Amino acid sequence: MKSEVVILAGGFGTRLLEVLGPRTPKPMAPFNSVPLLEHQILLCKKYGFTKILILVHHLSEVIENYFGDGSKFGVKIDFYKEQNPRGTAGAVS
Repeated sequence: MKSEVVILAGGFGTRLLEVLGPRTPKPMAPFNSVPLLEHQILLCKKYGFTKILILVHHLSEVIENYFGDGSKFGVKIDFYKEQNPRGTAGAVS
């Protein structure tokens, strides 16, 4: 049985701001017209990971509203919102 997978998705995306605009978080950057995070979720499912924890912060509501509980993607998604950003991978400590 596969374990739960964790995806870091809380970055500010400052280098992509000019391309994405102020209301699109970095994980929602389109790749072939689909958010990059969706590609990651579908890959997780393909390899047997159906319980996904997404660590969010910046514009988390955009990500949470798009993916919901994950049922439309055939997975179970939970979100953990880091209250005070602590840098790369700070949410896992």
